[in-house]
Amino acid sequence: MKSVTIRQICRSQQLPSLEHVRQKFQPFMLRRGLVQLGAQRRLRSPVSVITSRQPMGEAKPHEVRRIMLKAHTHLDMLERGLVPAGDEETHDYLCHVVGISQIRVCDIGMANKASGGIASANGLLLTLNAAAQGLLQARERHAKAGKWGLDGPALEPLRGALDIYETVLSASSAQQMEEAQSVRLRYLQMEQARRK
Repeated sequence: MKSVTIRQICRSQQLPSLEHVRQKFQPFMLRRGLVQLGAQRRLRSPVSVITSRQPMGEAKPHEVRRIMLKAHTHLDMLERGLVPAGDEETHDYLCHVVGISQIRVCDIGMANKASGGIASANGLLLTLNAAAQGLLQARERHAKAGKWGLDGPALEPLRGALDIYETVLSASSAQQMEEAQSVRLRYLQMEQARRK
């Protein structure tokens, strides 16, 4: 059997040339990460595609440990009152952790609807909502007193939220976490537009 190239198929069927197709769809392919800028344009490697869809706990356990170390460090700094008055990164990072966890817990609960996933998701969301409320109180305290800190009731839900985040992070693929991050970003943009 004779091998046929894509170019030969395009010519024989009067289809647009391969170069035309590349020029037309390159912006889409760049947004999707299918090609890289530079001298060579190529598809992503099959290994990176597979890795982006594997749970991070299996594909990138070192990355999970690094992210969790950062989250625990930020919580510890906030708990001890070691965050400088002008530094909002610590608070924002913990808000990010809680927000991403809320989104992924909802996604996982809806995906496992038949096996009681929604009921277990509701319990986790109570902890995450309490953690979000604690972070809101920390923000209000900072606005009034000019100092970052947590009170006792806010601390336990935040510790629970970090445990939930670690579980979600380990069970989710990198692609799912990116999608959750884009959902959270869209929500924040809508919230910001609503306040204007």
